Amino acid sequence: MESTDVNGGQDVGYEYDPQTTLESIEKSKTINFTISANYTSGWQPREAFRELVQNWRDGIIESFKLARHEFRVIRREQALDHNIEIMYSVPNVKWTGDTDPRWLGYIRYTGRDGEGSIDMVNCKATLQPQYLDMGGSSKVGQTEQAGAHGEGLKIALLVLMRSPQNHSVRCCSGGFNWTFNFTTSGRLVARLQRMSEAAIDRAVEQMERQTQRPGALLPFTASPNHDVRFVIGEYRTGRNETGNMVNRSPVKQTHFEEWTAAALFLHSTEPGDILTTSAAGDLLLAPHLRGKLYLKGLLLKESKTGQSASMTGRPLRFGYNFAIGRTNRERMSVGSAGEEGRAMLAIWNAVLQEYPSLATSAENLSDMLNTVEPEYADVSGAKYMPRMLAESLKRHLFSRVPQNKWYYSSVEKSKNHRLDDIFRGLGCEGVELSKPYWEALRQYGLLRTAEEEERRRFMAAPIVPPPATSFAKSLCRLLHACFHGCSQMKGLDFVFVGAGQLNLQLYFSDDHDLLFRIHDRWLSVQSASAELGLSEFQSESDILFHVVKSLFFDALEQLPLQDFTNPDGGLHSRIQDRPRRREAIRAEQRLLNYMRIANSSIETKKGLPALRISWPMTQPEVEIEIQCHLLSTCSHLMNKLVARDGKGPLYCDLGDASV
Repeated sequence: MESTDVNGGQDVGYEYDPQTTLESIEKSKTINFTISANYTSGWQPREAFRELVQNWRDGIIESFKLARHEFRVIRREQALDHNIEIMYSVPNVKWTGDTDPRWLGYIRYTGRDGEGSIDMVNCKATLQPQYLDMGGSSKVGQTEQAGAHGEGLKIALLVLMRSPQNHSVRCCSGGFNWTFNFTTSGRLVARLQRMSEAAIDRAVEQMERQTQRPGALLPFTASPNHDVRFVIGEYRTGRNETGNMVNRSPVKQTHFEEWTAAALFLHSTEPGDILTTSAAGDLLLAPHLRGKLYLKGLLLKESKTGQSASMTGRPLRFGYNFAIGRTNRERMSVGSAGEEGRAMLAIWNAVLQEYPSLATSAENLSDMLNTVEPEYADVSGAKYMPRMLAESLKRHLFSRVPQNKWYYSSVEKSKNHRLDDIFRGLGCEGVELSKPYWEALRQYGLLRTAEEEERRRFMAAPIVPPPATSFAKSLCRLLHACFHGCSQMKGLDFVFVGAGQLNLQLYFSDDHDLLFRIHDRWLSVQSASAELGLSEFQSESDILFHVVKSLFFDALEQLPLQDFTNPDGGLHSRIQDRPRRREAIRAEQRLLNYMRIANSSIETKKGLPALRISWPMTQPEVEIEIQCHLLSTCSHLMNKLVARDGKGPLYCDLGDASV
C-alpha cells in the first residue's frame, strides 16, 4: 500500500503491514488504502450511516456480552432557540451501581439552524487498523451481530466523504485521533496521530462540561483511551474524490433523521407497532414500517412504488426484523429468497405462539395465504411452513363461524366434478383455499379432500341388514349372482351401510377388508328410483335391473386395473380398459336374460300334471330348455346363482309350482 501526507499533494508508496496495531505505532502512521473514491456500490448515505450504526451496536454487544433483547435505546430531544440536540443512549440493563458503567454508548446529533454534526460513542472498545483491512472483520461467528464483511466500514467512509455528501469523518480510539480523507489520486487514506496526555485531558474536560450543563442529555464523558468515538460533519477542510481541497459540509438535521430509519432500534414507536418475539425476530405492524426488511435491527431494504424489498419481487404486506441470518455483501438482503421466506414464516409462527390472544395475527396470515392476486412475499415460502404454524392455521380455519366449512383447493375442484354433491352429502359449505395454502397444511395431513372425508365417513357408517322385502331380496340375489359370475370378484362380498345423506353409492377399500360397502338407500324401491332419476311408478323389475347394473358397474370401476390383465398377453390386455368393459357387458347380458325369464307367466291345468309357461320373445328360432324340479328332491338348486359357473344365465325361482 501507499503513504501520503493527508494534506499534501503526492502519494508516497510504502508497504502496509496487516499486523500493525495501535501499540506498535509510536507517534503517527498514515495508511493509504487501495480502495478509491469511485468504488461503486448500491449504498446511499443512509446505508453508509447504517454501517457505522451496525459497528457501534455490535461493539457494545460484544464489549458487554449482551443478548439481543438486552440492547435497548432511549431517545431524547432538546431544542432551544435555533439549537437542537437529539440523543440516543444505551442504558446498561445489568447495571448494579458498582464499577460497571451505567451507560454503554450513545449517538448524538447537535446542530443549529438545521445543520450540525453526529457523535457516536461506544464504551470499552478499540478500533484497530486491521479492522479497516479489505475483507477483514471481527464479527465472524458472532450470532448477535449483523455484519461479517470487513470492507463495510471503508465503503461507508467513501460514501459519506465524497460528493454530494462531502462530510468530514474522524475517530478517536485507543488514545489516537484517526482522520479520514482522500489522497490526490482519490484513494481512501487514514492518518493516525497519538494524542498527548494534555490533549486527552482537554478532550475529557470539554466533554465533562457538556455533561454538567443543566438539563444536559449527554449521559457520560467519552474516554479517548478506552472508548470508540466517531464524529461526522465537523467544519474542516479536506480533499474530495478528485483530490482537490474543499470545505467539508455539516450534516443536515433532516438527513440525520432519515438516516436513523436504517436502524429499527432508533425508531420512535407506539405500543402495538411492533410484535417482538423471543427468538425469531419482530413483526412490524406500523404503517411506516411495513414493506421494510431488517436484520437484527438494521435495515436491509425498503419497498418503494413498483419495487418490493423482497428478493421475490412480490409485494410485502408487513415489515420484518429477522433475528437470524447473514446478509449478502451489499447488506441489501439475506442469503436467498428461500432463507427470506423461512425467516418470515418463523416470525409468524413465533407471533401466533407468543401472542395467542391476538386473533388478528392468524387472520392476517390466513388472508395473505389465501390471496391469489397479488401473491404476497410474506407467504412466498409457504412450502417451508413449520408444522406448529400449520396447526395454528388449521385451528383458525375451523374456528370460523359457521363451523360447517370444508376447505378445498382449486386443483381438487378441477379434478372432481362431484365436489358440490359431496359437500351437500357432508352437510358442509365448500370454501376454496389457494393452492399453496392448501398444500402447506396438507403436507402435514391436516386437511383431507372432500372425497377422502366422504369415504372415511362411509367406511365408518354402521352395517345394516337388508329388509325382508321382495325388492331387497332380489337385489341381493342378483348382485351376488353378478359377483359370482365375475372371476375378478372371487372372494369379495358386499354389505349395506346406513350412510345417511352421503352421496357415495358404493365404496371398496382393499386395505380395509374384502367388502364392498353399499349405501342402504338402494334397498328401497322409492329411494332407488329417486337416485336413478326414474319414476317410482316404473315397474319394479326395471328399477331392479338398473340398480343392479349401476352398482355392479361401479364395483368393477373400483377394482384395480391389473386385476383385469389377461395373462395370455392377448390384444385386449394391451388396451387399457377393455377387459373391464367386457365383464360389464357380460353381466348386463345375464341380467337381461334373467329379466326375460322373470317376466314369464306360469299356469297350471286343473286336474292335470302340467304347467303352461309363457314369456315375451323378440328373437325368432331361439332354442329354449325348461327344467322342472321337485322341491322335495332339488331344493338345493334354489341357492344356485348362475346356471353354469361364470358363463350361463342366472337361475330364476319360478315359485312354488309343482309338476
